[in-house]
Order: sequence, then C-alpha cells, then structure tokens
Amino acid sequence: CTEMGVSAHALGGSEDERGSQEMSKFDIERSIDGGREVENAAGRKLLFSAQPKLLESSVMNPAFCDNMVVTTRYTKWNFLVKNLWEQFHRFANVYFLGIAILQIIPEVSLTNGVPTVMAPLIFVMGLTCIRDAIEDHRRHKADVAVNSSPACVLSTVDDSSHLEVKEKGLSAIPADLSVQTQWQNVLVGDIVVISADQPIPADVVLLAASHSGGLAYVETANVDGETNLKSKQALGSTQVIRNEDDSVNVSQLRDVVQGHVTCEDPNARIHTFEGRIVLINGEREPLTADNLLLRGST
Repeated sequence: CTEMGVSAHALGGSEDERGSQEMSKFDIERSIDGGREVENAAGRKLLFSAQPKLLESSVMNPAFCDNMVVTTRYTKWNFLVKNLWEQFHRFANVYFLGIAILQIIPEVSLTNGVPTVMAPLIFVMGLTCIRDAIEDHRRHKADVAVNSSPACVLSTVDDSSHLEVKEKGLSAIPADLSVQTQWQNVLVGDIVVISADQPIPADVVLLAASHSGGLAYVETANVDGETNLKSKQALGSTQVIRNEDDSVNVSQLRDVVQGHVTCEDPNARIHTFEGRIVLINGEREPLTADNLLLRGST
C-alpha cells in the first residue's frame, strides 16, 4: 500500500511543540498564481505544491517551522552555564553552597576558613554534569537518526514531458516525479510519497492511496500507544490520481498537487481535526481526523 499526502507538520508535533505554537497566529495566505498576500482573520492556511519553483522558494509558507526535531536540552555553547543554573535550582546544592560560603568567613567559621563541604559539593555536581552530558548526547544522536530518515517528496515540472510518461504504479513512483530527501527537509506544503510500513515523516493529509476506495491502514502505537490498525480515507477529489490498476493518472496529477489547506491552530488533540482543502481547479473538500496521518504512525 502506498499513499500520497500533503505535508502539514506545523499542524502537529509533540504536545510541548503544539502548546508553544498555539500562541502564534499566522494570518497570511499567499496565492499560488500571483504571490499576493491576503489577510485572513480565522484559521491557518498553508499552500501545497509539487512545482519546484514553489518548493524551492522560502516564501511559499514563510510562517511555519521546519520539520527538524530537537529534543536536546543543551548546546555545546550553553551546556556548562545552563547545567549549573539548573543544578543550583535544587535546594540541597544551594544549601551546601551557602554552608561553604559561611565556612570561608573566619568570624563565623568552625573550620578556620576552610570550606570543607566545597569538595563534596563539586564532586557531586561534577558527576551530575557528566551524567547530563551523556544523556543529552544520546538524545542528540537519536535526533540525528530521526531527522536523517529517508523521505520521498513528489515533484513535477512545468513542461509537458510528464504527460507523456507511461502510467506507473504508486508503489514505484518514477524518479522524475519524486525527490529523495530527509525528514528534516520536508517542508509544509510538500507532497510526500509514503510506502507500506514506512514511518510517516510529518503530519499529512491523505491525498491518495493505492488501496481500493482510497483506504489506508495505519498503526499509531508511537502516537497514542494503540497497536490496532486504524483506517484512514483519502480525499475523493485527489484520489483521482490513482487508476483502478494502481497506476498514476498523470493527466490528473497537476490538478491536484496545488492548492491550499485551511485548518485549526496547533493543539494537543490527536483524535479530532477540522479543516478544508481547496485545489487549484476550484474543488473544495472538508478535512477530518479520518483524512489525517500523524507523524510517527506507520
């Protein structure tokens, strides 16, 4: 089973990411043909397209974050300062630091001005610092592995050469219609090609599926812990790119790979979703949770 979906990772992310993004309102829509800006008072709008001229432009969806995941707490530049700041938020460390300072003052010191508790304090804080550095390095390696995971993004060109391409199965998208990339490089608005048992690189709206009727079955164990398969439905207006023999209808391809999505702001709800998709040919269709594939699902 192979699916195509429009990347909308700014809709999701972790609960912390969604909470932080929920404070931001992106009220600018850019039209595909003219690049004009239109004020929008409600919801979030994003463009999607498989045209390289739009994909390579940094202004297609300028208000949205990228797809890179960073779970580390420190960088090599702020590790020492930030780690010490966090450690001195613990009462025990502050207490023993205060005792060490008092031991330095001869008038109140019982150790002749020698801070005897300073050595144990430095030792304990040093071990904590080393442990935090090791754990954060492991998180960094895990982030690199996730961000560098392979992804396939649909790409077309403006000339008519692709109209002459013979129909090919969705499970074998021709190289001239796709671009191999990494999860971290998937942008809001990209058309992503997802193969069977492949982790989903970003929150996507299901445009088409190789299964009959536009059905796709996903496992969301990494999202909500449930191991049972859930059925998702491709949009009727975009499922037309798949023929009955599981081949790509190239003549319909360009009509459904451009448009915009209007949706709700980022939130922590993973079982509900409301939005609307408008294709470049004028077709409109509502979006629900049945059309949404969440990042991390397979």
